[in-house]
Amino acid sequence: MNDTAKDVSTIVAFPLPDIDTSEFSESAVGTITTDPVNFVGFKLAVNGRPAPFQVEQRAFYKAGT
Repeated sequence: MNDTAKDVSTIVAFPLPDIDTSEFSESAVGTITTDPVNFVGFKLAVNGRPAPFQVEQRAFYKAGT
C-alpha cells in the first residue's frame, strides 16, 4: 500500500506452478499457444485493462527423478 502522494514503481513477480513435462511428451513444443516465449498464455490486467509485462524463464533439473 502506498500512503504517499507520489507514485511508486516496483517489480512484481507472478511465479507460475511447475509444469509437468510428461503431459507434453507426445506433443510438439509450443502447442499450447503460438507464442514461444509466453507459451502458457499468461495475461496481466490492471484495473481491468491489459498491461504489459516481461517474461523471465527459468528451468531447473533435479537429477535422479
